[in-house]
Amino acid sequence: MNNARGEKGTLIASGFIAGGALMGVVSALLKFGGVEFSVAETWWVNPLSELCSLVAYILLIAYFIRATKD
Repeated sequence: MNNARGEKGTLIASGFIAGGALMGVVSALLKFGGVEFSVAETWWVNPLSELCSLVAYILLIAYFIRATKD
């Protein structure tokens, strides 16, 4: 049971790492292509952006815990 839980956690973590790497490549291609999003500027100056990021981080941790418990 513990071994299966570890394998499931490794699989989930690998998926998130691969997804992050792919988004990094997409982001670099957009930057290289000169694509700029004006929403990003207003997002960074908004104080709720930090709170939203913190909530997303906590939900991600909760998902990892819940997904690897079964």
